[in-house]
Amino acid sequence: MSFAMNHREEIERMISAYVGSWLDSVPDDWGDDFSIDTFALIFEVSFPPEDDGGSTITDIGWTCSDDRNWIQAGLFRRALVESEAHLAVRDRDAD
Repeated sequence: MSFAMNHREEIERMISAYVGSWLDSVPDDWGDDFSIDTFALIFEVSFPPEDDGGSTITDIGWTCSDDRNWIQAGLFRRALVESEAHLAVRDRDAD
């Protein structure tokens, strides 16, 4: 049990450090009094191979602070659109 808790604590520290780094990089024009009303976490989860020499198994896990499906869908959709925006710019610049 202690190994599992140590592993969990390591994962929590990693996520906390990432969130802290993100907060350090928010745009200056947001000011100091912005709030985070809803947030979502998406994880790529990997599991060791079941057999020696096998491939690592991956899965996706996610959670959202708001349990309304339409909020979750909108949040994920907006993140997808914004994450792909640089692809359109790259393709345009390549032409």
